[in-house]
Amino acid sequence: MDNETKALIESLRAVSAHAEPVANDLMLGTMTPERQRDYAGMLGELSQLLQDHAEFRERSESAVQARPPSRRHPPEIQ
Repeated sequence: MDNETKALIESLRAVSAHAEPVANDLMLGTMTPERQRDYAGMLGELSQLLQDHAEFRERSESAVQARPPSRRHPPEIQ
């Protein structure tokens, strides 16, 4: 697994760990506007990481597809 994927997974887990407490505090009306903005920032950063990861994967896949076929394997195996 590449470093970009590891970072994305760690970020997903961090945001997920905060989701239930955030939902509870919102439901109880005890979440401050500052904390709401902090969590929104985490979600925004996660969104950007996920978009960057998708673009990274697309570039990687197109680079692999653009390579000439290997002489070691028939084209259908690649």
